Amino acid sequence: MDNENLWRRKKSLTWKIIIYFLLLSSFFTLIATGFQLYQDYRQDVGLINIRMKTIQQSYLDSLSRSLWEVNEEQIKLQLKGILSISDIQFVALDDITRKLSFSMGAKSDKAIISEEFSLEHSLSKSETVVLGDLTVVATLENVRHRLLNKVFLILTTQALKTFLATFCFLGIVYFLLTRHLKTITVYLQSMTEMSSIEPLVLDRKIATKSQQGIDTCNQHSQKSNSESKEDELDQVVSAINMMNTSINKKVAELRVNEEQYRAVVENVGDYITRYDRSGRHIYAN
Repeated sequence: MDNENLWRRKKSLTWKIIIYFLLLSSFFTLIATGFQLYQDYRQDVGLINIRMKTIQQSYLDSLSRSLWEVNEEQIKLQLKGILSISDIQFVALDDITRKLSFSMGAKSDKAIISEEFSLEHSLSKSETVVLGDLTVVATLENVRHRLLNKVFLILTTQALKTFLATFCFLGIVYFLLTRHLKTITVYLQSMTEMSSIEPLVLDRKIATKSQQGIDTCNQHSQKSNSESKEDELDQVVSAINMMNTSINKKVAELRVNEEQYRAVVENVGDYITRYDRSGRHIYAN
């Protein structure tokens, strides 16, 4: 019995709405999350490139002077300043004139952005000498970690919003549609060919004339004026009440005809009798 009820619930309209709403919400959430992460990734990579340009504009001249003057303490201090910049993983300076080399940090070959700058010293307005090269390596691991944390936060937030929106949506659907469908179902199940029941009326704040099922002729004359005010449920209720009115009318006509034919048969001078196929006597006038 429990399995049967569970199967019926799974086949219900509410259950299908939950499934489709969750699937569609999850699909669009994944698309939106992927697009947002792509934009964030491009933005973070762009910030790293901006930092590279900042290093080029702020450090190259001072490093060139320190390298020309062979000021190792100042060179190390400046390299340390470069290494302290966010996402900078490794920095190295090679003096090609004196065969000196300075490096700080740990270099990795995976997920990096590497830039190499030439260090030059101006001897005059028209003459420059190349002193060495500055290599700056930025890592993308921090970017990946930030994106992973953001993915978890976004998916958690979106999942919570999706479930809350789903239950709110189901409440609205139940209030506006599902409960009325149940009422209509019970009403139709209570109709029989020989019964005359009251017109169908839904428990709604705004009840249109078509919902009352009274005076079908007036409904037809006012159809053009009421269509703009009726929604789909009102139209369904109107059709059911019109059908019920038509059925009741036909049933009443059949009963009158039946009484007339019965009176004729009962009062005829001849003997009329009926037997079933097994020979049993079932009627006689």
